[in-house]
Amino acid sequence: MTWKAVNAFLTQPKPITLTDEELRSAGATIEPAAPPRVKAWVRYPEATVEVEGRVLAFNERVALVEYDVLGGGTQRAWVWRSAVTKPREAP
Repeated sequence: MTWKAVNAFLTQPKPITLTDEELRSAGATIEPAAPPRVKAWVRYPEATVEVEGRVLAFNERVALVEYDVLGGGTQRAWVWRSAVTKPREAP
């Protein structure tokens, strides 16, 4: 791991993920063999941003999204399934 990556990890805000109670109420999830590319709205303390990432686990109510962040590294956040969409394909 580079110092740039360590610095990015320590200084970047962390996403606000769903709580354990919210995840329990959503039920069991499945992990796709090939994580699909998606766009997802992720909450941070300062703002809500739309990211491009991959779905690592999901069910009809929630999804675990992993995405790359500026400065190196990745972040993960559990979000409500309605916050996730498939990206539009270029014409």
